[in-house]
Amino acid sequence: MKRYILVGVVIGLLCISLIGAAEQIVLHIAAFKSPGSEATKKLVSEYLALNPKVKDIVIDEYPYADLRSKILTDFIGKTGAYDIVTGDCIWLAEFVAGKHLRPLEPYFADPTLWKELGMTPEEYDLDDFVPAVLNYLGRYPTLSPTYVGMEHQKQFPLYAIPWLTNTETFLYRRDLYEKYVAPLGIPRPGDTPETAWTFDEFITAAKALTGKPDSPWGMSLQAKRGNSLVWEISNLLGVFGASYFDEKWHPTINTPEWHKLLETYISFYKVYKVAPPEVLGWEHAEEAGALAGGYCAMDLTWNNELNMWIMAPAYSQYWDKWEVAWMVLTEKGKPPYPPSVQGGYFLAIPVYTSEERAREAFKFIIWLTSKPIHKKYVLMGPTPARMSTMEDPDVLAKWPWIKLYSKVIQTPFTRPNCPEWSMIEYNVAITISKVLTGEWTIDYALADLQDRLYYLMERAGYYK
Repeated sequence: MKRYILVGVVIGLLCISLIGAAEQIVLHIAAFKSPGSEATKKLVSEYLALNPKVKDIVIDEYPYADLRSKILTDFIGKTGAYDIVTGDCIWLAEFVAGKHLRPLEPYFADPTLWKELGMTPEEYDLDDFVPAVLNYLGRYPTLSPTYVGMEHQKQFPLYAIPWLTNTETFLYRRDLYEKYVAPLGIPRPGDTPETAWTFDEFITAAKALTGKPDSPWGMSLQAKRGNSLVWEISNLLGVFGASYFDEKWHPTINTPEWHKLLETYISFYKVYKVAPPEVLGWEHAEEAGALAGGYCAMDLTWNNELNMWIMAPAYSQYWDKWEVAWMVLTEKGKPPYPPSVQGGYFLAIPVYTSEERAREAFKFIIWLTSKPIHKKYVLMGPTPARMSTMEDPDVLAKWPWIKLYSKVIQTPFTRPNCPEWSMIEYNVAITISKVLTGEWTIDYALADLQDRLYYLMERAGYYK
């Protein structure tokens, strides 16, 4: 009889165990393959140890060219394949307009979730995020077509949390500068508008850094037709005083400022020949590889989100020789503010996952982006989103570049923040590519793009 009772107890415990195991959740994340995804993977085990309800977190990493199609396929099919998506900042408006993302305010207002997390909303401190970063990577709509403000815009709904921030700085090899550029009497580029290099200084330096045994090319570009090219051009708009649209969404393309920008950009590889011809096939990753491998000595518009890929010994033998500086300007001191635009990636929860899974997804997002874990994450290499992290002595000691980054990431300027951005980008990429390959003149290209964008926005109903 005792044996039967014992067997019954064992079977009962086994059933309870199986039921508990069945209730465990495996979260799936669609992630941009980047320093952000690499650091997130390393932190997963720590979260799993704290939260037995989640059995595993599977991070599917995709190169940029594939990420959007993977996410949209899931959205269109409403399959719920992903519980969390890491989206490019420029997709947020499109995803929100398409009703693909869950608003986060209801989860922030749920005391049960905070109790399970073991923290309070005040300890999480949403206001600690750089205002312009959270406004752009988390909220929609925004104040104007290309301006998100420098204060928190809490009147707009929150759909996402910043995951990997980005804006541009000028990047150069310190050792090669000392060897080839300093003897020319050009001072090192500084970290303010007043001490930034002008394009005259930059081109002189690029010439000096081209054709050397230890410096084949003076600079890199990410000029492949598509997102990378448009991102690079977008970050130069503020330098040249150019823009995409006015406040009423009328295109502002066919202007002297745009003409000067494209003329300067083309000159790097066509006139001065300081950038390798293969840059027309480079995106973010290829450019980072060329810099990490010593093929190029400088980058005019460096993607700080990829710093770990050149500033860590596992990736580059020149990891300790890179310096970041204020972006190159047409005239010292002008503009007096960071001319680059906001970039980066967000964490969001699709509407196609179940409510139970969405709650667990929210908890992981909050844990990952909480103050103590965000510090660990940034120490692994990704770019910061929190002001407290950028002021942390340990972070600054390991990543000195964050001192400058903490200034430029305050920029309130963005690419056009609207659901039509993908089509805008498509047309801009085609136009600029035709100029780069010599198919179109600058004058023809700008007039054509002006008309294309007007008709695009007119059809979208912006001029009613």
